[in-house]
This record gives sequence, structure tokens and C-alpha cells, in this order.
Amino acid sequence: MKILLCLILLLIATYSTNGKRWDKIKSNSLEHDVFRSYKIRTSNFSGCPSFSANGVSIDKSIVKDVKVDTSMFNFQTCNKLGTQFPNYFFNFFSLEVNNNSTNNGSSDGSNSEDYHDIDISKISVGYMPTFIIEYAENNNVDGFQYGGDEILGYINLSKQKYSLTKDQVQLEGNNGKNFTVYRFDVATENNVFQMAFYISGAPINVGDVKLSAEQSKVDVSIINYYNESINVRSKNCLFDSKLIKNLNCASTGPSNNTQSRLAITSFFATKSKTIDFDEKNKNDSKIQLKNEEISAGFSWVTEASVTDNKGVTTNVKVISNTSDFSKFTDFGALMIKESFRNGFFQSKFIIHSFDSIRPNNLTHDPVLGGESSLDSSSTSSSSSSLTILLSFIVSLSLTISLLI
Repeated sequence: MKILLCLILLLIATYSTNGKRWDKIKSNSLEHDVFRSYKIRTSNFSGCPSFSANGVSIDKSIVKDVKVDTSMFNFQTCNKLGTQFPNYFFNFFSLEVNNNSTNNGSSDGSNSEDYHDIDISKISVGYMPTFIIEYAENNNVDGFQYGGDEILGYINLSKQKYSLTKDQVQLEGNNGKNFTVYRFDVATENNVFQMAFYISGAPINVGDVKLSAEQSKVDVSIINYYNESINVRSKNCLFDSKLIKNLNCASTGPSNNTQSRLAITSFFATKSKTIDFDEKNKNDSKIQLKNEEISAGFSWVTEASVTDNKGVTTNVKVISNTSDFSKFTDFGALMIKESFRNGFFQSKFIIHSFDSIRPNNLTHDPVLGGESSLDSSSTSSSSSSLTILLSFIVSLSLTISLLI
């Protein structure tokens, strides 16, 4: 009887947890978006989890006059040399097959030969969080300023072991067809740093955030940073109050400064030569890359959810600063370059500072990916078997190249 009661309680707790997890997910519609069939791959080897999601468009493309496209997300915490900063990449490519023929001199066309022109267009962008910074405001400028504010402590995200869990739910789209929403939860061994990734096969709302089927929302959380029994100081971890010097230090542990605040440093990068950064947005809440096919980039909500040590939750301002990546090698600039296979790329260093004194828990939610750049006119509506096959082959090749 006791065993049965325990099982019932476990089922109730599981249902309650999963219900709350998916409560904020609602089906949505975007005019030029598509449904996608995502193929998921996960690995949770030895504290170095990774996952990939490859989504081929169904029936049409978000790119005008193209029949099929593929959206790919790839997350890693290790490379061949061992642990690295967690990095999350979005790759998008469209593929167009044009049927053509040549006439080899015969008037009746009997000697004509059919051939295919294949045009492939690709966009690649990446997001890499690197440090949690504890700091004290002392230069009268909002947010953490490297070299200006006092560094009280930090956590190096490349020196952590991580775990990964996956969950999913089926929703019904506006066309009456079902699609899948995936959630991947990644956490450090002590659960101080956590990331929850949402990827959907169709447009959805995650709370107040609208996502296309080519975008991924990331809930980035810092939990119990100031609990020194959880955020334990690493051995031989010395640091400078102005500079990050000891990159081998996993954590300095928290300080006892009563006015300390937290910030997260990260990099955003793209491999494209033809797309420029668009930073005209006055509230500095996104870095956007645009071309005629897809609007891609990295954006974030300008408020974060914060819970204090009394359990009271409020929203606080997120203060954002962006700079050229090359000046911030202390924070992992060389690693973001290596993640792009050392080819040409553009990158920005981003600091997200949170306007809260010694928060117990905080969460902010950036979005990585793309959406249609179409202003009007519908997309193509049929996919040839050759186009779909080639799309699958290119998608597989890109996936393998990311994993090697």
C-alpha cells in the first residue's frame, strides 16, 4: 500500500512539473513561416553534453522562389581538446534546383540533355556565453564595465561539467496538423548556471516571446550564486579586481560585498562576409543580420526575472553593452574564432548586466535564429524529390562538419 501511495505521489509530482514546464507554450502563426520536421541528436558523454536539431521545411520555404530550406541548431560544451565555453550555433541554408536543357545541334531537340543548376545559400551565426561576473558599480556608468568596475568574483563557464536532459510536447498548428516543441535543459554540476533551449517545428509563443520555426529561445539562469556551499571557490584561484587573468580558475566563489551585482559575458558571431551587423535598434536589444532571404541574429528581452532571498520575484532592467570582440581575449575571444573553424567571421562581445543587488535567482531569455525577410508575396509551395534529397544530403554534410 505504501509503495502504491508513493507511486501515485510521484506521478502527481511529475505531471505537475511537466504541466508547469509547458504551460507558457502556445501555438502561434506567422505569415511567411513554415512547418519543419526536426531530427534530434543528443549526447551526454562525460560531463560534455551536446545536441543538434536539423529541421527541413515542409511543403514550402521561407525564402521567396525557393522550394525547400533547412534550419539547424547545434550546441556543444566540449571540443577535441576537452571542455570549452558552451556554444550554440544556428545555420540556415536554402537550396534551389533549376531544371535546364541543352540542344546539341538537332532541330527536333532529340539530342538535348537535361541538367540541374543547384544554388545553395547559407547563413551561420553563433552565441557563446563565457563568464558570470560578480561586480561592484564604482564608475557611475550603468552595467559592468571591464576595466572600470570592480570585479568581486566570477565563474568561468569553460571550466564546468554539464548535464543535459530533453523533453518534448505535441501541439496543434493553425493548419490543424500536429508539430513538436523540444526543450533541452543544460546545467552545471552545481546547478548555478542553467540554460533551457526551446526549438519548435512551427511558430509558437513562449510566454510573451514569439518564435518562428527557425528561432530558438534560451532561458539563461543563475541560481544560488551567493551560496558559498554551492558555488564553492576553486583551489589556488587568485584574481585581480580589474582584470580576468587566471583562465584556469573555475570559480572564485561569491564575495560578501552587500552591494554586488551580476553580469554575463558572451560573444555573438557570424561567418558571412556579405551580411553586416545592424545595430540601429535604440534600446540595444538585438544584433541583426539581414539579406534578401532571411533576417537572422541574436536578440534579448530588456528585463530579467529576479528572485531575492525572501522569495519575492520581480522584473529588473537588463543593461547591455556591445563591443568589438578582438579586445576581449580574456573572456574567450579566441575560442569563438576557433568555433568558426578560424575562417573569416565578424563578432561582437556582449555584456548583459542585471540591475539587482545580490539576486538569489535570475533568468533572462535571448533568442537565436532567423525568420523570413519576405514583405509580401507567398513562398513556393511544392518540393521536388530531388530538391528534398539534396537538402537532406547537404544537411547531413553540415551536421557532420559541425561534429568533427
